[in-house]
Amino acid sequence: MQVDEWQKGIDFEVWWWREWIKNAGGAHRADYTNRFISDYPFQDYLIPLLPPQKDISVLDVGAGPTTNLGKHLPDRNLTITPIDPLADRYATILNEFGVVPLIRTEFGEVETLVTKFGENVFDLVYMCNALDHSRDPMTGVTQMLAVVKPGCYVTLHHFIREAENASYGGFHQFNLDTDNAGKFILWNRSERFEVEEILKDVGDFSVEVQQATRWIVVTIRKK
Repeated sequence: MQVDEWQKGIDFEVWWWREWIKNAGGAHRADYTNRFISDYPFQDYLIPLLPPQKDISVLDVGAGPTTNLGKHLPDRNLTITPIDPLADRYATILNEFGVVPLIRTEFGEVETLVTKFGENVFDLVYMCNALDHSRDPMTGVTQMLAVVKPGCYVTLHHFIREAENASYGGFHQFNLDTDNAGKFILWNRSERFEVEEILKDVGDFSVEVQQATRWIVVTIRKK
């Protein structure tokens, strides 16, 4: 994505999250509430992706003002690191309404994760509804695989073909999708990346498309 196109999406994204915080989630009140509960359980569907050791480090990429990951994982020492390129703007909004997150989101871009963290650092890298917002999602996938440890997972949870659905408005400039063989691809009106083919020597891919919810879940085990 061109930088100027990405910049155009910032105002809407900041406005959306400001309304979300101002209205305690509004129509998404349950999600809002759960993010501020210290003993809200870590998501069951992610637990099978964790390695067996006691100390677990999770990177939440594009987390927004506060991570949606549960903070409670019995018999484990769970460390969640949420990052977002708009972290400073979100911090201003949180301060405006006197909202204190359990874990503060710090600045970070999916395209420069290795520069920020180094390689082979995290036990799980999680990204929800944010890869299609990034300036360079193909580089983003490569970077996420670089910072996760060998044998561990990157998992992406997004709406399928969201750029098409949103008429390429704001941040929505790329589609997460599958090709005719069910392999993971990224595309828009001018570019197409056969991600699973490009990264076949780096990771083993699993792709699930949930037609009823328009949800695509891509899980990659780093080789």
